[in-house]
Amino acid sequence: MFNLSSLSKNLTSQIYKYATPKSYHYGDTIVSKDFYKNRTGFIEKGTFKVNLGQENNTTLLYYLSEDQDVAISFMNIYTNTPIQIDITALQHSNLLWVPNANIVELSKSSPALKKAMINTYNKNNQYLLSTIKNLAINSLNNRLYDYLLTKAMYYKSKQLNINRAEMASDLNVSLESISRTIKNLERTKQIVRKSRTIILTELA
Repeated sequence: MFNLSSLSKNLTSQIYKYATPKSYHYGDTIVSKDFYKNRTGFIEKGTFKVNLGQENNTTLLYYLSEDQDVAISFMNIYTNTPIQIDITALQHSNLLWVPNANIVELSKSSPALKKAMINTYNKNNQYLLSTIKNLAINSLNNRLYDYLLTKAMYYKSKQLNINRAEMASDLNVSLESISRTIKNLERTKQIVRKSRTIILTELA
């Protein structure tokens, strides 16, 4: 997926020429692991989460949003390979799907698009390395708190309506571990919990 705002008006108009628009709602699956996708998605509006799909659970890798100059490449534009991630919409979202054959042609005549694709690959690698580092060296307390701060940034709110099951799934830990960690964060006054709402005190 690419952010349209980072591209020129001329290139954007060419993308629209070949694009098929599609809308998504909260919780809709955009793509699934092992699915073959012969199109590239351009973000018009929305926020998405990218997970590494596994047999019985998933691990959150990073987020995508239209107001961030970030993108994700399925890395199958030139080869027909299955996707290795799951992408889910976190709010009402609009994407433009463009056939990879058209992307290849546009990239030949547009250095800007080719540069955006390379930047996409590099940024996604940085996100992945950051996630691996976080898993390797940070305590669950720090991981959960960073996770909540990141969610607050994307939702633009210090109050998060989120349940333990979602947190456990995204962080790939047990519900019991999430419950203990939430209590730890409450004890250190980093968060305040009201029913299913978590308030980040640092952002108050």
